[in-house]
Amino acid sequence: MAYGVSNTSGQTNLNEVEEILTYAFSHGISTLDTAMAYGSSEEILGSTIHQCGDNWEIVTKTPHFKSAEITQKDLDTLKASLDNSREKLGKSSLYGLLVHACDDLFKPGGWRLISCMEKLKDQGLVNKVGVSLYCSGQIDKLLECCSIDLVQLPLNILDQRLIESGHLTKLKNKNIEIHARSAFLQGLLLMPLDKIDSWFSPIRNMLSGFHQAALDRDITVLQLALGFVSNIKEVDKVVVGVNNLDQLREIVAATDINIDVVDFKFLSVRDPAFINPSKWKLK
Repeated sequence: MAYGVSNTSGQTNLNEVEEILTYAFSHGISTLDTAMAYGSSEEILGSTIHQCGDNWEIVTKTPHFKSAEITQKDLDTLKASLDNSREKLGKSSLYGLLVHACDDLFKPGGWRLISCMEKLKDQGLVNKVGVSLYCSGQIDKLLECCSIDLVQLPLNILDQRLIESGHLTKLKNKNIEIHARSAFLQGLLLMPLDKIDSWFSPIRNMLSGFHQAALDRDITVLQLALGFVSNIKEVDKVVVGVNNLDQLREIVAATDINIDVVDFKFLSVRDPAFINPSKWKLK
């Protein structure tokens, strides 16, 4: 897909995908995050991963269930979608399967989704089951009703809500693997200040403070953004997106930055209008 607020080049072409995957695998990156909802992602990965490295660990996601109640039909759809994903990816078993819309679990009968996924896990079709989520309220409800192995959640130097609320610690105390996404806030954190949409004017002082913090430490904004998330002790993996190989090279070169996370509490933004991309209203 032509994804990301900073993306000006559109969908990554197949040759570039192969170069990205080959470089990633040769530099110790062997986990891929995808979903059936991500355009042609699964088909493209399936056509390229097998010549770019071995033993890729792939995390994919369930469909969105639009019904008001989770029924047997939805469970059949879930199983069929996993079979479809495995076929597209050319993998007999996947590392992770996540409920794509966490609130599906809180519908009447929602618990049946995790129960179904556990059965798929028992059959060896997937190694870990879990949820993609957005906020602390979802985590609280999730831990009350379900036992899971893996969560994916938003976390970056502006969005520190789950650190401040203690929910990262709560998840880790349950031995749940944590994948942090949105480290660059869809690329917003990497954009020059003069290129940022006016929607973000109310937090311009925070964005300026972030850029200044990188300057003060003689590192790039990418190094600071990635270093912040990768130095959070509860985080097991950081999910990053790239449009081209040069961006991945820059990310790999930035992975050894050590910073103290608490030094950046002053950059915390709590208004979802600016840290939740689904709420953005860009020109």
